[in-house]
Amino acid sequence: MTLDVLPAVRATTSLPLIATGGVDGPRMVAQLMRAGAQGVAVGTLLLAADEAGTSPVHRAALSDARFTETVVTTAFTGRPARALRNDFIDRYAAVAPLGYPAIHHLTRQLRQLAAKNGDPHLVHLWAGTGHRNIVPGPAATIVDHLSADL
Repeated sequence: MTLDVLPAVRATTSLPLIATGGVDGPRMVAQLMRAGAQGVAVGTLLLAADEAGTSPVHRAALSDARFTETVVTTAFTGRPARALRNDFIDRYAAVAPLGYPAIHHLTRQLRQLAAKNGDPHLVHLWAGTGHRNIVPGPAATIVDHLSADL
């Protein structure tokens, strides 16, 4: 999707463009740069970096074969965000209101206790569509890997 939108945005402005969203590895970084981005921002691909503050339960879920799908949900915080689909999302997504930060505060203790107990089905597991391509290690090594095709 980002790759489809980028040329259209580039055609309307000479401002520097930073592409983000749907970046799943070095090939996509190179494609986005060739399509007119001056830079590429990644989030999900850095979730397992040594320097990331990702909780142990979140890190484990990112490589857990049970979590195969990401969805956009408001269930955990009241603000739309993409996450690994888990039991909490399945149960509450259809009725979850927009209501950040009230929903965030309402679910905070539940999420904290679930993280403490290692329960991936009651915590927000933020992740983009390229989460299966996460490589753990130092952030500098991950960035070098993502730049490999430039």
